[in-house]
Amino acid sequence: MIRHVFVILVILLSAGCSTAGSREQKHTVMVSQTYTESEKAFANPQKGFRGPARHNPYMTLHGQYIPWYEIETHAADGIERIQQYSDSIFNPFYKEGVQMIPRVYLCWPHLSQNEDNTRIPMTSFGVTRYSDVFWPEDMTMGDYSSPQFRERVKKLVAKMGQVWNKDPRVAYIEMGLIGFWGEQHSPYPSPEIQTVLAEAFIKAFPDKKVMIRNYQYFTAYTFGFYWDSFGLPEEDHHLEGILARDVWRTCVLGGEVAYDWGSLDVQPGSSPDISLSTPRHLEHLIDCARLLHQNHLGWISTYTVTDPVVAAGAAELQKNLGYRFVIEQASFTGHVDKNILQAKLHVKNVGASPVYEDYPLEYSLIDPVSGAPVWSGVSASARTTDWMPGDQWDKATKTYGIPPLTYTNEDTFTLRNVPAGTYLLAVTLLDPVYKKPSMRFAHDNYLKGGYTVLGKVGIGQVITDHSPEGISFDDISGEKLIQLTMDN
Repeated sequence: MIRHVFVILVILLSAGCSTAGSREQKHTVMVSQTYTESEKAFANPQKGFRGPARHNPYMTLHGQYIPWYEIETHAADGIERIQQYSDSIFNPFYKEGVQMIPRVYLCWPHLSQNEDNTRIPMTSFGVTRYSDVFWPEDMTMGDYSSPQFRERVKKLVAKMGQVWNKDPRVAYIEMGLIGFWGEQHSPYPSPEIQTVLAEAFIKAFPDKKVMIRNYQYFTAYTFGFYWDSFGLPEEDHHLEGILARDVWRTCVLGGEVAYDWGSLDVQPGSSPDISLSTPRHLEHLIDCARLLHQNHLGWISTYTVTDPVVAAGAAELQKNLGYRFVIEQASFTGHVDKNILQAKLHVKNVGASPVYEDYPLEYSLIDPVSGAPVWSGVSASARTTDWMPGDQWDKATKTYGIPPLTYTNEDTFTLRNVPAGTYLLAVTLLDPVYKKPSMRFAHDNYLKGGYTVLGKVGIGQVITDHSPEGISFDDISGEKLIQLTMDN
């Protein structure tokens, strides 16, 4: 938890005095401590396992596949249909602290015909599939290129942007629309359609991260990727192609581990349980995640949570997906007698990806008896989107060739109306919209509700013990922090 503690005495001499004898000396005791990373996995926003597995203890993201005609059946339909759909589908997840990744699609193929024989046979990559189709009633089924399609898709994306771009229920956007499952193949998008879609999504979603399926397309633009056959040997070229695009610092990398095709016995295993319980498969997935700076993965999230071996593998994968923030050292005012609290935090991202939205860093003074914050202040210097992980993963050493940097954030706060006493100084990261604790640092000196304890501070009194040792902490992995509850 905490490796050591030491105290620095800083002597501040007041300015403006003409003689040394008239100078007033003020003493500020600064306490510094170092910390160790927790070995546990835990749920954090906008990273890790992606649903639809709502039973998954780490799930804070859900992939929502949306048939076009569910949100628009005619050109005259307004944004109300999209809003109604979103309220119906998104709200139950959001009240559980889960954000959505919507993908609109037109064609959903299956390996067999349905009982009513209404699915449309389509051949792709030498395989005949039987597809359900979801074109609006006033559009031509199977048309991905006509002037009508181009105009309608631009207008649909604009409507989506009006509803989802500022919607806190939505984490990221998958472009979708073209081909089987909205995976932008069968057919592949033409150069003209690539331009239409790219420009439409850039305009509609200035505040959301947009992902595409295939690295070979949209090369004139910068998007993230949803690799929906993650880790399959047949798609090694996708790993290399995504690496070559080198967009991970500003673009999200997601997708799913497919279990319905390919050389699954080679990699990554034939089921989520096998992937997570077999060392060579788990190592392969972690290596791929680290190489690509992978933020989240779906399908594999449906593993058996009650199997201890599988669950242990899931915990390891969760730790290696997305960001993971560790506090290496903190310095802070050990006792406050002039209402000034100074704090400096040294943070490192030991995960695979950045976080793609700024979560405000908040300091709090917590009553050690009641556990309630008596004061809180938000850092003016911290920018979580700046906290980058390392790069150039080395599979042999399991380390980054370019190690992650340590980021220093320093702040000074003026306290108001804090009663004299001994308090716990803690930090958390706030939800950007609701300003509640939402994102946790990876430490076991943790208090329920999202707080990592840095140490003890005396307010209006001198204390000799600044260490948080001896405090009864909570299990960071035992809480799925749900602070994204919508206002009723």
